[in-house]
Amino acid sequence: MTILPMEIRETMRSLEERTDHLLSVLRPGDISDAINWADLNVVQVVYCASDDGREWYTVEIEEAAPEAIKLYEYLYKHLGGGWGADIEIRTEW
Repeated sequence: MTILPMEIRETMRSLEERTDHLLSVLRPGDISDAINWADLNVVQVVYCASDDGREWYTVEIEEAAPEAIKLYEYLYKHLGGGWGADIEIRTEW
């Protein structure tokens, strides 16, 4: 098992908290994507690194359609940069 550096773990925690907050302030009329509003939540944030040196965080959200483009746009816009790596959003039922 690999232990991630504290900085990466803190970023993962902060990214999860920020995304949870952004989801909590959304209302059904705000986005027209297929979303189960009662159970929309962040499942986990995963740190990823590739052999070519690319690093990113994947935010996994459940109870939204995989093609929830408006939700993706909203999250990318409001999460902004400053996370030290790219962010990928993944939704699933």
